[in-house]
This record gives sequence, structure tokens and C-alpha cells, in this order.
Amino acid sequence: MLISYSPQQAEALSSLPCLFQQPPWDRCRGVVHREGGLPRAAALFPFVPFQKRTALCLFGEEGEHFAPLIAAALEQARSLGLRLVTTDLPYGSHPFAEKGGLVPWFTTRHMVYEGEPLPEPLSPIPYEDPWYRAYQDLIAQAFLPLRRAMDVPPHRMLPSVEDRFSCAQHRRDIFLFLKNRQLMGAVSLDESGLLDNLAVSPAFQGQGVGKGILAFAVNRLLAQGQTPTLEVLDWNEKAVRLYESQGFDTRSRRSLYRRDLPPKN
Repeated sequence: MLISYSPQQAEALSSLPCLFQQPPWDRCRGVVHREGGLPRAAALFPFVPFQKRTALCLFGEEGEHFAPLIAAALEQARSLGLRLVTTDLPYGSHPFAEKGGLVPWFTTRHMVYEGEPLPEPLSPIPYEDPWYRAYQDLIAQAFLPLRRAMDVPPHRMLPSVEDRFSCAQHRRDIFLFLKNRQLMGAVSLDESGLLDNLAVSPAFQGQGVGKGILAFAVNRLLAQGQTPTLEVLDWNEKAVRLYESQGFDTRSRRSLYRRDLPPKN
């Protein structure tokens, strides 16, 4: 029996196996499968008015029973005006996802570094707000080929008040690398040891800048007693080769799916 989700069901659902991250229970919509008076599986998605994309979270034992749940959740998302739904599943083929209407998108790998400090690191300056436009343009240019190939909307990320505010909030985690006051590259580090948004300007690619930024990031995290980790798309073979050449090991992989939804009538 399929019923619509309500926050009162959160406690019971939270005890089920989760195939993706736990959602914000109070802001979710979706569908629950009940059997014998108890929830057995669910397909939920966070919903924020005026946002056009969301991520589908699946609860329960993996199997074919997810197909009708996914289909019903996608229809509910379409009726709410959402245009893109994605989900993140363990690496491999998931026929139930495709039967439910999801389409394979791309695969990612989680990589970990457990070696010694790396040689020849570059030296950064800390991020400050006057650098926002140059930094945002760097990130937009560096990730444009990937976002275009993977059809991640928007292909070219645009500056925004929200993004600028977020950068200001996390300014201590963003590091910029310059040559003659020209921005060559950047990287972000967080308190968990995650290395993110390693980007090199097209004008400086192929000159060892990415390797030098990676060395800085690894060494800084090691000095803070953290284990450096990162996420990378399998599509980005050049980046995977760089990380592997510097000692990163792949520990796990994930398969992402998506569904583009037509406008509601």
C-alpha cells in the first residue's frame, strides 16, 4: 500500500536502511510503502518552494519494490513544479531505479590519502571578498567542460548574492594561488578533511599548478591531524590520474541517476 509521506512517519522510517543521505524530515515530500501497518520502504525528497531540483532518498531493503515508489515520487515531484530529480546509489547497476523512471547519469569515487607530506607545494593567500568575481569565474571556467559533458545545470555557474555570501562565510576554508596577482587556481578544505573545488585556470593548466595545489592541500590537512579525502567523477580521468599518481586510493564508488521532469500542466 502506497501512501503520501508526512513528518509523523519520520521516526519509523529513520530505522530503515538508507541508500542515500538522511533527508531533512520536516521538509520532505514523497511516498511510503506500508505493509502490515508498518512502513517497509520510502522514496522521499526535500522540497523547497521555487527550487527546481531535488535529491531522492530511498529507504528500505534494495529491490524491485522500489520501482513503483520511485515512479510515484517522481510524479509527485513533477506536480510540485520540480524539473530535475537526482539520486545517489551504491556503485553498480540498479534495474529498479531505471524501471521507476530514473536514468543513469555518472559515477563517482571516494579517494583517501594516507601517505607522507607531498613535495613542492604551492603557497596560497586566504580568500577575501574582493576576490569573489575572479574566484567565481575561475570555478565556472574550470568546471564548465565537466558540467557540460554531464549536463549539470547550469553548465556555466553564474555569480550570485547567495554564492558570494556563502564564500564569505567559508572564507577561511578557501585558498587562492596567484602568479603576478593573476589567479592561477584555488582549493577548498573543510574540517572533516575533505578537499574540494580544486580548480586551475585554463591559462595555467598543464604547468604543474594542480599538482602544487594538491600538495598544499594534503600537507595542510595532515598538519591538522586530518586524513585527506576527496570525491571525483570517473569521467574526469585526468584528475583521477593526478590523484592516483600522488598516492590517493579509491575506497568506494557511487552511481548517480537523474530524471528530467516535464512542466506540470
